[in-house]
Order: sequence, then C-alpha cells, then structure tokens
Amino acid sequence: MSANYQMPKTIEELQRVFRLRSRSDAEALIKEDAVKEAASLYFNRCLSAGSTVLQLDWRDVQEYLDEKDVSCREGWSVRREVEEDCRNDPYDIKPHAAMFIIQILDFFVSEEGKVYDIPLDPEDVHCHKHHILDASLRIIDLLGFLVTQSRKTEKEAKRKVQEGGDGWF
Repeated sequence: MSANYQMPKTIEELQRVFRLRSRSDAEALIKEDAVKEAASLYFNRCLSAGSTVLQLDWRDVQEYLDEKDVSCREGWSVRREVEEDCRNDPYDIKPHAAMFIIQILDFFVSEEGKVYDIPLDPEDVHCHKHHILDASLRIIDLLGFLVTQSRKTEKEAKRKVQEGGDGWF
C-alpha cells in the first residue's frame, strides 16, 4: 500500500474494496452477526483502551499471523495462540486485529460468508496463501471502516448531548 493510502470511509468505498456488486451487499456485510460480533469484541478491547486501527499497519498484522502460523506450539492452533496473546497483552493492538481477521476468515468459509469473499483473481483462488493475504487486506479495511463509523457515531452522540438534544439519556 502506498504511503497516502486511505481506508474506506464510505459504504461505496467498502463495496469497491470487497468487490461487491452493490451498495446493499456492502450494507449487508456490516450487518452480518459474525461481523458485528467480531467488531464488538475488538471495540471492547481496543477502542476503550484508546487504541486505534489507524496506528495499525496491515503488514505488521500479517507478519504477526505468519509468525504465529510458523511458531505454533504442538497441538495449538493459530487462533489459540492469538487468543492467548490477546489475554496476556491486552494493550497490544496487533493480536486483537489478528483475532478480528481470524474471526472474519472463519465467517468467509461459512455459507453466509462465502458471498462476501470475492478473490482478486478467481483463477488464483487455488493458491491459498495469496487468497488469505488478499482476504486479510480486505478485512483490515473492513475493521478500519467500522472504527471510523464508530467514531462518527460517538462524536455525533457527544455533540447532541452537549447541545442538550437527543443524546444517550
């Protein structure tokens, strides 16, 4: 990614990143229970601690996942290794972003999730490593989009409370 790369901020940009046919497909993606659950877990762990996805470089997360894949303890899965890192280092954003990727990758192999996992090159789908990397990049973009939307909603709610309008109360 270039230095001036921007994560998707609109639903249309998210649609383009995921190569979806319509805006309604992108809207449906962010409304999927699996996506909402993974995002909720990430938000509870990371955003409440003041961390941001904007400080995150996708290459660092991918390198972290590759390292976990290579160094997995016998009988352990990458998911289990990452879960342990999330527990042991709750303020490190990398394992939490990696867990988000793992959860969404799991969703992509489900019947409901297959429709959102559109590979860059359908002919290259047989190369598992390329497909996972492509999907991981799109998933990090999804995470960035969800964080941006969450911040917009939070700012709007704070503004309404300060103005004395309809807020949290």
